[in-house]
Amino acid sequence: MGDDHTSTTPRTSGQGGRAPGGSWTACAALLALCLVLAARVLGPSDLGQNLDQSKTMSLTADMVVNAHWLVPADSMGEPTHKPPLMNWVAAPLVAAGVWTEWAFKLPSLLGALATFVAVGCIGARLLGAASDELRPAARALAVSSPTTLALAAALVWIASPSSVKHAYFCRPDMLFTAFVAWGWYAALRAGEGGPARVRWALAMWTLTGLALLTKGPMALLVPGYALLAPIVIRHVRHLPWHAWVWGAALAAGLFCLWLVPAWITHPEHVGGSLVGFEFFSRLEGSATGAGPLELVRKAPEIPGWFVERFVPWAIAALAALVVIPPTKWRTHPLAPAILWMLLVMLVTGLIRYRGASYLLPSYPAGAVLAAFVLLHRRSPIGIRTLAVAGVLVAALVAGREVLLSRAAKTRAGDRAWAFAQEARAIVGDESLLFVRTGDDPIPTMMRRVRPGQPTPDQLALAAWVILPISPDAGEGGPEAVLRSDRIVQTRAGSGAARTAPYALGLFHRSDWPEDWAPPTEPINDWGAGTPAPLPGPSRAPAPNSGSD
Repeated sequence: MGDDHTSTTPRTSGQGGRAPGGSWTACAALLALCLVLAARVLGPSDLGQNLDQSKTMSLTADMVVNAHWLVPADSMGEPTHKPPLMNWVAAPLVAAGVWTEWAFKLPSLLGALATFVAVGCIGARLLGAASDELRPAARALAVSSPTTLALAAALVWIASPSSVKHAYFCRPDMLFTAFVAWGWYAALRAGEGGPARVRWALAMWTLTGLALLTKGPMALLVPGYALLAPIVIRHVRHLPWHAWVWGAALAAGLFCLWLVPAWITHPEHVGGSLVGFEFFSRLEGSATGAGPLELVRKAPEIPGWFVERFVPWAIAALAALVVIPPTKWRTHPLAPAILWMLLVMLVTGLIRYRGASYLLPSYPAGAVLAAFVLLHRRSPIGIRTLAVAGVLVAALVAGREVLLSRAAKTRAGDRAWAFAQEARAIVGDESLLFVRTGDDPIPTMMRRVRPGQPTPDQLALAAWVILPISPDAGEGGPEAVLRSDRIVQTRAGSGAARTAPYALGLFHRSDWPEDWAPPTEPINDWGAGTPAPLPGPSRAPAPNSGSD
């Protein structure tokens, strides 16, 4: 399989000059990128709508405030369940005093930019190799400006719901996608052979190690592709055997630079929760419920999520599996994209506790395949039409985030930030406890680290307390020094969405009647539209842990 290598450099036709549509593609891709990032950064805050974001923020805050760099804890005092590279990237800026939402989400922003460029590089390589099957204008671009043609794939990628969401989402998904996308590109280049393949193998394993430090075992997609590609794709060469030996050692070594000291300092948590759950439990295929039959029953979820999160381009990406006949999948220049997309789908289907976010690494390949189908010689869509359509889709998806998303409708994140800023100005450096706030971003917004549940002694000595109250409360209990506007959180519970409107109250301990204590039932137990009211004075028992 090494002698019938097919070059993936663009085929030339002897044409010179500037190809039509090139400036349209470049301008459209950059405009779509700017629209998406501006809408997400300047639009309504989505914090408070997803508990994982609050957890990730609090992990970074714990690093900065308490120097827990190896195993930080979240706002409930629970140690992290993921490797900490995402938090390491955000921590320096936060430590410098930039305690803003975009600072905590900076790793996702950087990941989006890096993935955008990676999709362009992959597109230039693969679309250029398949240029004979494209429309004349696109084929001319492949000759005169393959980088510009590649921006068509980058445009498709950024103008999709999942990319728009995760580009500014406080979770490791986008940073992880950037590492594995570049790792796939490095594996693709290493598979071309030539004197540079060892250097590309070095890059592939380094990126695999960084991906392991970001989200764990899904990083094995990259060496998994490098192992399968020479077997499945006829023009891909094997990596030298020694590159597997030192490469695997390099990736494992990078991961162990964190894992070993973390294991030494927190052996039970790292061995049980991190390694036991994240690595083995998630990769246990039969653990998705009822074994192989359950895997088969849930198999349609994967293409369903792919279509839902990658509309409208998902249809074109899946159509590539028909436009390129299955008999040519192994020999076609876009075979690497087909293999990568199907590999991510397959692995996602085998993972326990899977979710749609696990498909995020498949969208770079989907974008390249979609661009190929849309620019195919039998397609009625030209390069300029694709450029205009991409900008319109990006504007629509970004506009939905600004006007129609849950964050836009509830304004929970914006109201939480406003309350946190006002409360921080009132409290200053005095002692403050958070009662019944759960995995809420308020402590982090106030530059505090909530060390789990407050004890009765801590509650008795606290100068200030913040707790959620009924939006209509105000009779009989102590008067809040500061009340937030109504906040609405939408959470998944038992497969159905629940809405729990509440307000946040800042109370001074000295204002409490002697016979009053704050309610202690968890906010997470509130039913739909029935938040716990603020009780009036009563002979309440001594407060317990006062937390969730």
